[in-house]
Amino acid sequence: MRMGRFYGVGVGPGDPELLTVKALRVLGEVDVICAPRTGDGKEGIALSIIGSALKKGCRVITPLFPMTRDEEVVRAHVQEAVDQVLAELERGRDVAFVTLGDPLFYSTYIYVLEGLGRVRGLEIETIPGVTSISACLAGLNKPLVGRGESLAILPAAYGLERLERLKEDADVIILLKVSRRFREIVDRLGELGLREDALFVSGCSTGEFRSAPLEEMAGQEVSYLSMIIIRRRR
Repeated sequence: MRMGRFYGVGVGPGDPELLTVKALRVLGEVDVICAPRTGDGKEGIALSIIGSALKKGCRVITPLFPMTRDEEVVRAHVQEAVDQVLAELERGRDVAFVTLGDPLFYSTYIYVLEGLGRVRGLEIETIPGVTSISACLAGLNKPLVGRGESLAILPAAYGLERLERLKEDADVIILLKVSRRFREIVDRLGELGLREDALFVSGCSTGEFRSAPLEEMAGQEVSYLSMIIIRRRR
């Protein structure tokens, strides 16, 4: 029996109309969808985006990827996901792993790709998607960087230690994964003199788009689908 083919499919930031033509074709052809979830019983956002694109009878598996920085816990769940996907591939079924945004940009797909990349003879194809950054900029109708400008992207949930250096080196800084440490981030940006330059953006392409100067958001709770864009005034 032939080994199935494995796809990593970026489903974009939330609007189903931002799925690429290629993503729609693959999602409509594969036998199995792998859609990670972050909590027991909670459907992942990626799966909710692609609902109508799946072919009749398509099997859906939803491995758990808990929101934690404990590497041992992460590795254990990644291995479970790899084992689930591999079992389907070995039955000759084509599998698509779906993820928000782009599969190779801060995505759970990266872990699974590394695990399956060691499987001899397995065909793997990664299909890019629209990132949340691109969607937010489109919602704002503002450019990200222009000629000669530099850009830094920092996952704020994993530490703000590099911010002081980036303040001097980058013209534009984007902070992702800001929800869990939002108040701390707002305070730190104030200490560095960056708060007045910062724009809060949330819910890009989900129907709940919101943007506001960061200073207006101080003390508020924000959603997971949020980011901060800092454009330095020189």
